[in-house]
Amino acid sequence: MSKGSQRQVADMRSVLRFVERLANAGTVEQVYEAALNSISENFKPDRSFVALVESEKALPIAHAPQPGWLSDVVVSIHSGEKIVGKLVLQYDVPHAFSETDCGLIEVTAALTGFAIDRVQALDAKKKKDELVAMATHELRSPITAIMGAAFLLRSGIDGDGIRAVEMIERNVRAEVTLIEELLQVCQLDARKVELHLKSLDLVSVLEKVVEEVQPIAASRNTLLQTQFQRPLTMNGDSQRLWQIFWNLLTNSVRFAPNGEVEITAALDSTVMTVCVRDNGIGINQDQLPHIFEPFHQAHIPTEANTYGGLGLGLAIVKDLVAMHGGTIAAESDGPGKGVCFTVSFPI
Repeated sequence: MSKGSQRQVADMRSVLRFVERLANAGTVEQVYEAALNSISENFKPDRSFVALVESEKALPIAHAPQPGWLSDVVVSIHSGEKIVGKLVLQYDVPHAFSETDCGLIEVTAALTGFAIDRVQALDAKKKKDELVAMATHELRSPITAIMGAAFLLRSGIDGDGIRAVEMIERNVRAEVTLIEELLQVCQLDARKVELHLKSLDLVSVLEKVVEEVQPIAASRNTLLQTQFQRPLTMNGDSQRLWQIFWNLLTNSVRFAPNGEVEITAALDSTVMTVCVRDNGIGINQDQLPHIFEPFHQAHIPTEANTYGGLGLGLAIVKDLVAMHGGTIAAESDGPGKGVCFTVSFPI
């Protein structure tokens, strides 16, 4: 067998090994790891890494490596219509690359992109399956309570009848909230949520939210404090802004029973900032980067199931803030030290 034929066989075997590794990759990180291992085995660069980028439009591979002596090799990784990263090989001393070598690197990048598409599709399906399971459980619980309350009403005992009515109202509200969150997430995913923008005073929206949350805070013996700079004029959708801050404020009240919650709003240069701070149960540091992910419940109190919900509220808030051109961040010093949510809108 000639050297050229031997090289072709070796390249084919290398590609097959790479495909096998990709088939076993369950996350995007594992896909990138497999790509870097394959690159290192075949070309032995002094350094190799993936440069993460995200471009809305995938461009032709205009910077594909050309045969010759190279110190740096960069090839784009495409996922669907986007460029999500670049494979980078670096040499301290220029390294010789043949046309076959350049083609093999491009194949590695292309297979990496296909594998990323596969992993993300599987992850999306897994999240949908988790949503169905969680929704089934959460939606069933209020219905069971309502059925029990209806049985008590039929008993005709006045005291139990009053408690039964209260139970029905409480669980119906919980049911409506869960259903609305599910519908909201579906609409956001399908990009069917539209903003009706107009010039408004954000303080007026915040005061309305505080007025409606105050009874909830009082029922939990939580002190609700405000400090607003007026006026705070912005271009926004009053209904969606109400939804953003109602979610944040009720979330803080929910996790700070017998505590304090403060909401402040101020204008600093060209940025409008609203902070919702509580002294409640707090969040572990390793959970903070994931707090705005759908279905993620970062608050883990000792009574783990006390707070319920599907973990969709903060994900919805993040999307609605982004639709207004703003950003949201969460800070916590850890369990028992409360949480601070900061929403910023550019003027």
